[in-house]
Amino acid sequence: MRLQDLIEKIESLIPLLNVRYEKSDTNGLVFISGHVKAVKSILEIEELGILKDLIGDLRQIDSVFTDRTDRIKINVNTYNSFESQVMLIRECCISIVEASKLSLNVQNETTLSIKAPKLDDLKKFAKFIEKIDKSFNQLVVNEYTKGKVVLSGIESGSMWINVDVGTITNVMLVGSAVWSAAVIRKKVYEGNLVQSKVEALNIQNDALKIIKDGLEKEVNAVCDSEARQLLKENGIENNDPEFLERAKYSIKMFAEIINEGAQIHHSLMAPEKVSNLFPDYNKIDTVESKIMRIEDREVG
Repeated sequence: MRLQDLIEKIESLIPLLNVRYEKSDTNGLVFISGHVKAVKSILEIEELGILKDLIGDLRQIDSVFTDRTDRIKINVNTYNSFESQVMLIRECCISIVEASKLSLNVQNETTLSIKAPKLDDLKKFAKFIEKIDKSFNQLVVNEYTKGKVVLSGIESGSMWINVDVGTITNVMLVGSAVWSAAVIRKKVYEGNLVQSKVEALNIQNDALKIIKDGLEKEVNAVCDSEARQLLKENGIENNDPEFLERAKYSIKMFAEIINEGAQIHHSLMAPEKVSNLFPDYNKIDTVESKIMRIEDREVG
């Protein structure tokens, strides 16, 4: 999870960390409410891996922590203990958010966040950075897009790299290219499955080479179609074969790094029209080409 995601998650839960009471007609007892939402929020905070000791102390007040009734009558001392612990957790959450914001790299709509794959040595990480730099530059730094690729920060304690590509148009261009890359990755995977099955049949090398070449040509054809559609979608319709090749290179490189475990995300401040261009990495294996949907829409 990105540090900024963590901050926003905690900020959304802080207002729910509130318990209220009303006097009852019984001496020493009070009615309390809000505890159900507070406990639910605290359990979500616990899932983030923070404040476990404080939450563990709160669990000890079992009569309130496990009760899911919206309004309950309890001993006033129990209420005071529970409410004090909830407030302590609330204050700690506020402090965590404030401290995290001080170390957070500032993002804007033109920022992209790249989650690096798990790499076990510096050379591999340097190679990954080289791939990122070249694939981004090939796509957005040219006479048509007039973009830039500027490192805007690396989140401390994580593998998130933030880069600024200059314009929201370039963010959309990258998003579409990443979607196409997911399509290519899936196509390559399917081709590898076919190749593995064919190799298991122990057929002659010449026949196997023909099949391999055919699969490679199919991937290249899909990449070419995706790149042409990418340029068309983003208003870059031209007859520049060099730029088309640059777009194809970026798509293939994005596909390669996604397959290695990397993720490329839009800024959390990006509008919905931008966020919808990027694939859902939890469903990356089910991504389908948008070309068919566009053609169907045009026919309709």
